[in-house]
Amino acid sequence: MKIIWTGSYKKFNEINLKKNPFETRKWLDQVFKKKNLSSKYKKNNSHDNVLNQYLLTFDFLNKNYLKKPINIIDFGGGAGDLYFKIKKKYENLILDYKVYENKYLVSFLTKKYKNAGLKFISKLPHNQKIDLFFAGSSMQYIDDWKKLLLKYIKLKTKFFIFCDFPILNKKSIITKQNYYNNDIPVRLYKFDDVVYYFKENNYKLVYKKKFKNNYENKFSKNIIKYKPKFYKLIFVNQKIIK
Repeated sequence: MKIIWTGSYKKFNEINLKKNPFETRKWLDQVFKKKNLSSKYKKNNSHDNVLNQYLLTFDFLNKNYLKKPINIIDFGGGAGDLYFKIKKKYENLILDYKVYENKYLVSFLTKKYKNAGLKFISKLPHNQKIDLFFAGSSMQYIDDWKKLLLKYIKLKTKFFIFCDFPILNKKSIITKQNYYNNDIPVRLYKFDDVVYYFKENNYKLVYKKKFKNNYENKFSKNIIKYKPKFYKLIFVNQKIIK
């Protein structure tokens, strides 16, 4: 099996990012390929299995918290595949759904899904009301994660969901990922750091489940020794906890 994650670094800029792979035609083609696969709902389709794991977090929220129309930011949500999954399962749930992506992707997706019921944005609107921040397989690519999350915390976001979130028990490290023949920096988070940050900002961890994937054999030996695991996490603002 091909090793994808290698090395241990202290800073993102130690890894020479020649070109952002998420702003290339190759990535765009991959997004549409996943979109086509997920729309067919084939059994054992790996992308659809990932979306189903994402959906489990909404099952939890729907059972415990979601009683009104909900405003969602899907951070790094690609072509908005999760939106269509949610709409299919929860037909009566009223959504204001925005996918936050890079400008390159947004320009294509806005035209392609003009009347699909969701929006694609590359900039957060001023004083945007947000009920839920969702990040599936995207937070590992963020350098200053505290700065990013603080923007949404200041907007009084009620729920934060993270899926396919890479966790280490003892320390946080940065490693290098080979992504479509590009080397990009990836953060593996120390779990206690994340929980403490949210606790400081009046949020509580209410859900933690393992995220099923086949990544473990794709780490180099110096990364495997830290025993990286991937999880689904939900943090809720303390003010709305029953």
